[in-house]
Amino acid sequence: MKDTASDEPTAVPAGRRSRNWLGWGLAVAIIATLLLFLDPRELLEAFRRLSAAEILLLLALITLDRILMGVKWGVLLRIAGVELSYARIVAIYYQGSFVGVLMPSHIGGDLLRAWLVARESGIRYPVFASLVMERLVGFLSAINWALLGAVLLTIWFDPQRWPLWAGLGLLAAVAGNGLFALSLHPRTHDLVLAGLGRWNRLRVVGILEKFYEAYARFSRDPARLLLNFLLTLLEHFLQMGIVFAIAIAIDVTASPVMFFAATAVYLLIFRIPVAPDGWGVGEVTAIGVFALIGISAENAFAMSVTGHALVLLGVLPGLLFFLLHRQRPAEVVAQVEASEERGTAV
Repeated sequence: MKDTASDEPTAVPAGRRSRNWLGWGLAVAIIATLLLFLDPRELLEAFRRLSAAEILLLLALITLDRILMGVKWGVLLRIAGVELSYARIVAIYYQGSFVGVLMPSHIGGDLLRAWLVARESGIRYPVFASLVMERLVGFLSAINWALLGAVLLTIWFDPQRWPLWAGLGLLAAVAGNGLFALSLHPRTHDLVLAGLGRWNRLRVVGILEKFYEAYARFSRDPARLLLNFLLTLLEHFLQMGIVFAIAIAIDVTASPVMFFAATAVYLLIFRIPVAPDGWGVGEVTAIGVFALIGISAENAFAMSVTGHALVLLGVLPGLLFFLLHRQRPAEVVAQVEASEERGTAV
């Protein structure tokens, strides 16, 4: 990986920055619209129920979740041949989270953390390929949890036909997990690489071929890949637990099983990249999904906003890790943006 620390950053296309600000504008517009229809007194009452001790406990859970995110990515980086310590990988994950959540840059925190690891390890394509695998496994985990939640909610509303809903949910889970397993099969890799090989004289196709070769190596270590999947399932369950803890803190009452079922569906929709960090989309989704189990719009909105605010606080250690390595976040972002413009980021 070329070290771009001494390179002069180049200008980022205005279109990309415009899309970034458009996302934030959409988030603000959604939240402002929701506030027009919510009872401000009920909202304030919900926020007032949060005590300092509860906030500290929630921040501790969010910290545990962030560490688990870094560790499970570290498992994939081990497959990629990266030998950085897990402590350093977690620190880099925090740096990426800090930039992705708090800085108005068009680059994502994912790109930044991969760039930092690639720069320190000297490994390029496998590191960036680990981001793709991480996202695919994360999406698969979220789908599995959401299918389980949807089946439980459907059975709750229509208990007489529970075998039908359970069977459909199982069929969907088998299909989704089966397609993912098929995508990891060596024959699938051979077919894709053969197709890319025919056109690799083109620079873009050549880059894609190298990237896919790096991606294919993850299926050669099924033990670690399975470990990553299990850690991802655990991490998503922890996220559901955090939402449940927020609900308890603001005195929301609901059946724990049904709450976790609704939360699994909520978190899947919440991950759709419409607005930055899910602002606005998360609040709308929370109101719609949690209404199914009898939670008021005000409480659902308060839960989502509280979660967002706590995440903002939870990623602040990322700034500390920048300072410990004598880096300025804005300068590092500028270096990544410059590398991305020149095509050297991957």
